Amino acid sequence: MALFLFDAWSDTERRQVWVVCGEVPPAQLDVGFAPNGKEALEGYIGELDAWIVATRTGERVDDLMPVLDRRTLSPIEPTQEAVDDLEQRLNFIETKIIPEYAEKLQGNRYMKHP
Repeated sequence: MALFLFDAWSDTERRQVWVVCGEVPPAQLDVGFAPNGKEALEGYIGELDAWIVATRTGERVDDLMPVLDRRTLSPIEPTQEAVDDLEQRLNFIETKIIPEYAEKLQGNRYMKHP
């Protein structure tokens, strides 16, 4: 998996987002809600956990962050198989990646411009 900080510029504004991609569903998170990499990954896990809970309980997932197939970028069908796969991937991020890189991820990597 990969975590990038992406700067988007227009004529009138600058927007920064964290982008998560790789062997996980791709997503973007605004730096206003996740000012560093650790918080971005924790927010990513939290958003996808909400999708997992909704899928398990038969609730609608339409109002949640879209969970996309990493190859086709199509929405993933909310099935038990998808839940099981996603849980394994999120568990790996939570138990291996975040602890291993916690110090680097906590550094405030984005810069505010006047």
